[in-house]
Amino acid sequence: MHRTYTEGFTLVELMVTIAIMAILVAIAFPSFEASMRSNRLATTNNELIASLSLARSEAVKSVRGAGVCASVDGTACDGEWTDGWLVWQDAEGGVAAEFDEDTDAVIKHVGGRGGLEVSLLNVSGVAVESLGFDTRGRPVATSMPLAWTVTPENCPTGGEFVRVIEMTTVGQTKSLKGDCP
Repeated sequence: MHRTYTEGFTLVELMVTIAIMAILVAIAFPSFEASMRSNRLATTNNELIASLSLARSEAVKSVRGAGVCASVDGTACDGEWTDGWLVWQDAEGGVAAEFDEDTDAVIKHVGGRGGLEVSLLNVSGVAVESLGFDTRGRPVATSMPLAWTVTPENCPTGGEFVRVIEMTTVGQTKSLKGDCP
């Protein structure tokens, strides 16, 4: 007697297919995770450099200056760089190169990205939460140069997943790759 199957799969065929899928996913997941980490890192690095360039150009365009600072929600210079940052332009009536909530104009806010730690240290190793620029686009800081460090929370030892953005005394930036600690 000859049987013909016209519909569906047998249980064995379904189980073999699921097993093969599970093996393929287990092989692909580490590579996918590394790609996602690398993309988050590149995006944050590029957004930070763009924000610094925007703050410098706004400072040059204005008669008072501008700046960038760590910000949780984009309304005040509060929190840490990991939380996000805002770019402001100084307005009349406020202190130049310092963010004044009631007077200065917020130009841009960038929210923090999950899974990344962002910090800013001056040449002495002291944390800096705000950076103003004068009308020539130069940073107003007591200890230069400055370095932003962007590090994934789960940074594999020896992996080249750390990004460092260095700023010189005249405000030029460059991005460097670094190894995970």
